[in-house]
Amino acid sequence: MIPLLSQMMLAQAEGGEAAIVIIAILFYVVFMGGMALISIGMFVLWICMIIDCAQNEPKRADTNTVVWVLVLVLAGGIGALIYYFVRFKVPTVQQPMMGYPPQKPLY
Repeated sequence: MIPLLSQMMLAQAEGGEAAIVIIAILFYVVFMGGMALISIGMFVLWICMIIDCAQNEPKRADTNTVVWVLVLVLAGGIGALIYYFVRFKVPTVQQPMMGYPPQKPLY
């Protein structure tokens, strides 16, 4: 649809108007592509936060899992951002300290 529309607009444009039409079409394509990438990213974040909530919230004693799932499902991307900044913790691998626990001497 965009190529047909651009051909029609360019056919009607004269001289300097053609450059403006091309810039407008490029702006539209870049803007819509950016919005599509943001939408896909928010959807992936939303799914990841729902999975994290379902797996990790029951392990935490201070929360209600049902409330967080409802916040995520009903608020969509905004709920995923809220959950990410309020509750989400990146799992870390704890390395044992050297020499801990203290070893008994061999002698």
